[in-house]
Amino acid sequence: MKKYILPLTLVVLLIGGFIQFPIAKAQTGACAPLFGLTKPSGRHFYTTNKGEVFQVMQYGYRYDGIVANILAAPNSDTLPIQRYYRSATGAHRYFASNNVSESYGAHEGVVGYIAQTEGNGTALHFAADDSITDVVFYQGTRNPTSNYSRTGTLGYACGGESYLDKQNTIYRYYNPRSGKHFYTTSKTEGDSAVTKSGFKYEGVAGYVFDINSAGNSNPIYRLYNPSQNKHFYTTNEEEKQALTSNGGYRFEERWDIQPAGIVV
Repeated sequence: MKKYILPLTLVVLLIGGFIQFPIAKAQTGACAPLFGLTKPSGRHFYTTNKGEVFQVMQYGYRYDGIVANILAAPNSDTLPIQRYYRSATGAHRYFASNNVSESYGAHEGVVGYIAQTEGNGTALHFAADDSITDVVFYQGTRNPTSNYSRTGTLGYACGGESYLDKQNTIYRYYNPRSGKHFYTTSKTEGDSAVTKSGFKYEGVAGYVFDINSAGNSNPIYRLYNPSQNKHFYTTNEEEKQALTSNGGYRFEERWDIQPAGIVV
């Protein structure tokens, strides 16, 4: 596998398929969450602007979660992550550079800042396909696109938790005979539903956090009624209690939508 280290300039990202968004000021604190989104085609998009997350979702992008906490303000060791948009191709491009060049497209603003010296934070890695038509940012060892051959380190984000490392994938299944959908974070359980109960795998529905890593906030409860062979999902604690006490349901699993203290 080829390795690339880009301390000064980030490889071009060609991400797009929607209109231009000027970047609003993301956050006033020392660090800002970098939100990641993915289109069904597999292209990725990144922003620190919460409002922009919802705008982009209207164009078919799925919210994946917080990739990292990048710096919200510059210092002597940082470079700004510049974002550009080309209307002719619908492509967004990202560069870590102090320089702004309209030759890259319409300059939308600075997404955030990334440190260049190792030891000043947690490494923020990237993975790109050979043609560099899509790039994925990630932290830790969990590369979400292991089939991308171009990999390297962009720089160093704020220290602390790497939220995507703590996320669990929700898999969605559908039974054409019963018309029911089924969701699980266990691929083993999903495979069993396919082989034993006639479900068909439909893909990734989204991502949630394990309760032990996310804290006690924003829960989703999965309940099951054995007499009806029916699953039920709720975020309401009172509804969960009522159904498990008197509705014939039993509690099976709990997930968290966001880690404690993070609201999107």
